[in-house]
Amino acid sequence: MTALESEVLEALTPTTRLLRPETLAAILQRPRAEIDKASKALRAQGLVGRNASGQWYAYREQRVS
Repeated sequence: MTALESEVLEALTPTTRLLRPETLAAILQRPRAEIDKASKALRAQGLVGRNASGQWYAYREQRVS
């Protein structure tokens, strides 16, 4: 996981937080293109998801007992 991907994941935590890519870019002070790339990489890893409104969110951690 890259440093930017970690920052994006941290910005989406707690898991109830829903953010648009533009908002993530403003919070992290990065270009939107970089945020899109990091978000897509996190989605491919199964760490974040996107709703029908285009907002990103972090998946809840599943605990294994």
